[in-house]
Amino acid sequence: MMVSWLVICLSFSTLLLALFGRYGASLGFVDYPRETSAHTSPTVVGAGIVPVLSIVIVLWFGNLLPENPYPDWLILLLIASLAIIGLIDDWLGVSPIIRFVLYLIASAALTYHSSGSMELTWPGICFVSILVAWCINLFNFMDGLDGFATTQAMLVAVGLGLLAH
Repeated sequence: MMVSWLVICLSFSTLLLALFGRYGASLGFVDYPRETSAHTSPTVVGAGIVPVLSIVIVLWFGNLLPENPYPDWLILLLIASLAIIGLIDDWLGVSPIIRFVLYLIASAALTYHSSGSMELTWPGICFVSILVAWCINLFNFMDGLDGFATTQAMLVAVGLGLLAH
């Protein structure tokens, strides 16, 4: 069952990425090189929402299945929120401070929501929230390196999938 969901997610992501690559520029998702840019020509940005959107949609449908006793809508909402923050940042630009505060809020909500299974105290929740927000920020920094973040995400996803299997 898990393999079929992964195939659906991969297929859906591939289709949406192809569409985003084709129409992203016409929708205004273009980053023009600056002095600090890693790229030298105009580049379509914002495609990071596609795999996240695919995962959220597949998990959402999976949560609707009767054999799933633990639908977790908050985690799906937080994942989607983080992806939307990144998309807005790619499209319109968001102040780094505002973006980090939003990452911190989402990280704190996720950590607090998950803390029951880890038995974290409030200082632990704060510490883990800061670490998660920091990792999100680091990943966002890598995202400007044309495919580096995507490669890292795929490797981590495959590794976690193998560990879970």
